[in-house]
Amino acid sequence: MSEDLTKTIHDVAPNDTGLPAACASLSAIAVEAWCHRASWGLCALCGSVQPQHLKEAATRKLPASVIKRCKNCEKNETKQIWVPWPEEVPQPLQGLSREVLLALRPLDVDCGPEWKADYGYYFHSTMLRLAWSAQDVEEKIAGLDRPDRRSARKAFEFLMSSDNSSYASFVQRHRSFLQRYPVADQDRRKRPLRYIEEEAVECALWPHLYWDKRLCETTARLADARRVQRRQEAAAAEMDGDEEESDPDAREEEPARRQSLKRSFLAKAMGPIADYAGDYELLHFVFDLSTWSDVGGKKGALRGTPMWQAMKGAQCGFPAAFLTWAPFEWSAPYHEWLLQQMAQLGRQRLQLAGPETLHLAHILTELFREWVCGGGLKFGESSSVWRSAVLGGVTEDGRRLKVNFIGRLEFQDGKRKEATQNYHGRAAVHLHGLVFAESIGPMKLPQKASATVPPEGDALRGYVLDGQTGRTGSGWPQHAGENEYDSTQDKVRLHHTALDSRLGIRGYLPELMDVLKCHQDLQLDRGSGLMLKYAATYLPKFSDGPGKELMDDTSSGYGAARRVLFTFHPGEPEMWLLLANQTFPMFFMGGTMQPIIAPHPGMEVKPEYLQLYEAATWRGEMPLIEYLRKVNKKGSILEHIRKAYLKTDGSISLHTFALRYETFGEKIIAAEMVSMQNDKFFGQWMALHIPYKRLEDLLLPDIVQAVPEQVKFLACALHWAPELWRNEARVRDFMALRAHREAFIETVIHRIRAQDFFIQQHLSGQLQRTENVAVPRSLEDLFEERADDLVFTTEQASFERNINKRVDQALRLRAEADDGEYERLAAIIEEHGSMVACSGAPGTGKTAVLDRCIRRAQRLGARVLIALPTGVQRVRMKQRHPEAELDTCHGAFLFHKPLAEAMGVLTCYDLVVIDEAPQLFEEHFERLHEMWLASGKVPCLVFAGDEWQLPPPDRTKRSLVWHPKWNLVHKIELHHVWRQHCEDPLLHKLAFLRKNRPLGQEGQCFVRDLCRNHKAWSRHHQPMAEDVRMLMQTTAGDTTVITCTRRGAALVNALAQEVLFQGQGQPALGQIAADWESNPANYDEETGVLKEGLPEPSRLTLYAGLRVRLTRNMDKSHDFVNGMAATIHSFDSRRGAVIVETETAETLCVYPVADDSCPGGYITYYPMRLGYADTVHKFQGAELRHVTFWPDRPGCPAAGYVALSRVRHDGDYLLGGCITAEHFVPAM
Repeated sequence: MSEDLTKTIHDVAPNDTGLPAACASLSAIAVEAWCHRASWGLCALCGSVQPQHLKEAATRKLPASVIKRCKNCEKNETKQIWVPWPEEVPQPLQGLSREVLLALRPLDVDCGPEWKADYGYYFHSTMLRLAWSAQDVEEKIAGLDRPDRRSARKAFEFLMSSDNSSYASFVQRHRSFLQRYPVADQDRRKRPLRYIEEEAVECALWPHLYWDKRLCETTARLADARRVQRRQEAAAAEMDGDEEESDPDAREEEPARRQSLKRSFLAKAMGPIADYAGDYELLHFVFDLSTWSDVGGKKGALRGTPMWQAMKGAQCGFPAAFLTWAPFEWSAPYHEWLLQQMAQLGRQRLQLAGPETLHLAHILTELFREWVCGGGLKFGESSSVWRSAVLGGVTEDGRRLKVNFIGRLEFQDGKRKEATQNYHGRAAVHLHGLVFAESIGPMKLPQKASATVPPEGDALRGYVLDGQTGRTGSGWPQHAGENEYDSTQDKVRLHHTALDSRLGIRGYLPELMDVLKCHQDLQLDRGSGLMLKYAATYLPKFSDGPGKELMDDTSSGYGAARRVLFTFHPGEPEMWLLLANQTFPMFFMGGTMQPIIAPHPGMEVKPEYLQLYEAATWRGEMPLIEYLRKVNKKGSILEHIRKAYLKTDGSISLHTFALRYETFGEKIIAAEMVSMQNDKFFGQWMALHIPYKRLEDLLLPDIVQAVPEQVKFLACALHWAPELWRNEARVRDFMALRAHREAFIETVIHRIRAQDFFIQQHLSGQLQRTENVAVPRSLEDLFEERADDLVFTTEQASFERNINKRVDQALRLRAEADDGEYERLAAIIEEHGSMVACSGAPGTGKTAVLDRCIRRAQRLGARVLIALPTGVQRVRMKQRHPEAELDTCHGAFLFHKPLAEAMGVLTCYDLVVIDEAPQLFEEHFERLHEMWLASGKVPCLVFAGDEWQLPPPDRTKRSLVWHPKWNLVHKIELHHVWRQHCEDPLLHKLAFLRKNRPLGQEGQCFVRDLCRNHKAWSRHHQPMAEDVRMLMQTTAGDTTVITCTRRGAALVNALAQEVLFQGQGQPALGQIAADWESNPANYDEETGVLKEGLPEPSRLTLYAGLRVRLTRNMDKSHDFVNGMAATIHSFDSRRGAVIVETETAETLCVYPVADDSCPGGYITYYPMRLGYADTVHKFQGAELRHVTFWPDRPGCPAAGYVALSRVRHDGDYLLGGCITAEHFVPAM
């Protein structure tokens, strides 16, 4: 550092940064001083610090650093939160060492495996668990060194005699436990997860900070009026209706006050005792307690502010700028109070996460919202916005430039860090901001922004070279000239040399760099959706894990809380900001926001705002979304519009003025809408954007009665707004403005184009709407329908009893309120619990027993999960249990994520059924076993399947039945086959094939018997066109060909198409790019592994009557699901619409989808493949009317057994090719 720069260092404390003070402008100097001295105010009464807003006046004179009283101190004494002073700590509890505090604890605290980022903060690895200590407190005290032992005994005597602390109560309970279990192991000593809710448990864990029950966060939580009301309502619901009313005077007590454990803890953490903010175990406890309360008590509390809905509202057009600020703690301008706290605790930077994070979040928010953007616009033109804002300005007609913004605080995850950048991924807070403006010109960005390295001697040169370089490029084009503004394109060009480009110098605001001294990124790309797409990816990190659980209204709050706390892994900064979200929201904007669930025509109950809209006669042709932007919740015109009206000459009425008033984000409508892949989206869009007198008017009877149910909203939207929905360029702009992915935009455009044709076909009468008709149900469905009336065999009854007994145990434990009884039941389950497995040949009734047990469990209120290896099997099971929670095994148990993230998944359920379990690997079973142990063995975990059917698809791995711990599973095998009649020859054939391989003379006789009267073609192994023609003729086309490989299935499909259509001279409808997974050219012939590079879709020629299978789940409610069989009706190449009829008699429109999950990019194809043949893995668990098995590859384990077991009778199968014993190999 040069001597001149050294002279500019003005540290506010010995542990400050030692960096030069800001000097870029007078405004920057003043703002840095505000960060150091005035960003927080010290309360003169309680000693806590309070965040202070950055006002423009502070750039001229700093406000006082001491405030007379904070908001807490302004309240009535009975409503104030107790913020203790150091002098209030009882003398025996002062200055206790860590060793003494651990000895005083009757409970051990387990925060899980220590997980700390390099050069960063701790991460929340799992839910905090409490367990009784193995030794009595006095025994632990006796083991301390003499000085510690003396202070520990004084503290212990004080705590045991204190009437204000609950410490003695926990010590007595601990001693009672040790008397009952003198040699208890770790599992027995563990307390239930909900023990963190125990009132005043903090007194036993941190007695030096919680020496009085009134200080405890658990006490504040239980005293919350909202929680008290819920408890009273629950108690009232349990009381008898004819009980006499209790003392009426008791109801006239002073109402309980609203408490918040978050506010209570934060008040103390920001108070004069630094230890509240410096103890990570305490933060972990409070965070878990808060999350447990929020999610368990009112699920959805952590959904957060709907930033995504606000952005998708597209209410200010495209953004003018996107900014990223990533402060570096070692160079950030810390407030002198924070530096004092760090010195008091002997901490360096990054070692006092709470105050550091809250300070950084505070100055990032204030500097972005106030100094850069000029303040909020919630009061319209009368808002007190800055006149000297960095991105402010004045338009040519003398008006202040309208500027609005959206800000989001995020946390560094380090996913893209290089090996040399260990400081990334430290979980530190940073900011992303979108700035909207009428025009870029008045901002004068050429004078305020830069994208080049400053010259030698400039104070910012070192910061830019160190923090602004990027290995992925700068995002700025080279520009040798000076910074300039192009008014014709409303675009800014910044000086950016070839060296800047090579270094990857990101854009930045020099004034801000001078203050924050950190990495920035500035993008100016007005008029495109690129910045919105980038910003849209910044959603709360916890949504990656438990978001599904939180949005699931069918799961319990208890299960949701457990899942969140086990699978959500925030760093310390995120934990602090989630606790302080009310004061420091992680999402903020320039105006106010009203979140709504978008209405749609036909909804049963109209929301109040919609009723007000329909009743407002003054609104004219104003659509609902614009109406909501201009009125309050009562339907009155907003105050800022009224004030703007008062400044006019009054020549028009207020209502007319409000109609003409142009909004610019003063009030944002965050409308939650379904996906654009859902027809209901178009109903919601019409309700928001098309004017109407009554919502029902949007549905036109002539259209609705003519088109299928699944396209009625789009059909009406095409009528009301053809200029949008029939203009693909406008649809693309519409979606780009809402930050959708390119692949999704392409898919939606294809969908609208194809379904427009589908709709017109119905409106013209060329297609007829088909009502729901009775579709012949399969034999399997009829079999399951009477399952509850079946009389089970002895083995089936035993299987049923084992499941029901374990489900009843889980339900009883979940409902138990008494801790002693809970411990007893938990101990029994821990000691005697076991998993259950049922095996047996196909048709032995495994599914019948499971179905009955699942339905019983659901009636009892159990939380049920059904998991299957593949999506096809999941679709089939969904038909049996439409109300159950179903998923693939990978999705349900998070096989694709680390075990630590999945450890708590099973705690959410009482019954977990894994069907076709032998397709899982050994490593999967090991993982499931660990997860089951972590759940205390409480859920009833059931494995079902036939280990003699298909092994796992990965030939290099073994089935879970080979795992050593599989022997510990309680197994039941079913023998009686229900599917085939006992006299049917197929029963004996399958019994032999299940476990035996045809060998020798006897084997040859068996193979001949297997083939006798069952040959589809002979004398050559690979089928020819004539063979397939005869097969289709013999079976009347009602057979499913099963092969061992994709290539075999592709060959049979091609031959079937040739003989049924091409050979008959039937004209082709056209050719399409079909499902890429069915194209054998994409896979290695030997290993079956997908080749590198972008896969190629298969080419499919379409004919009327061609049999196909759909390959994606696009509309489950109307049977557009993966694996659904269908026949081609027609094809329009111009619109890209393939009309099919499914086997369930649904008429569907199939359109191209753009899939960006493919390796190497995204590919567009129709989600269908030929449906005459498929591989044997696709049919595991299915029941078919007729099967033709062609074993195109010898030695495939269990392929022949599985193929033939898909049918009920011996006459329902055929064999193709030269069959030998090598084609029938058992699974093991």
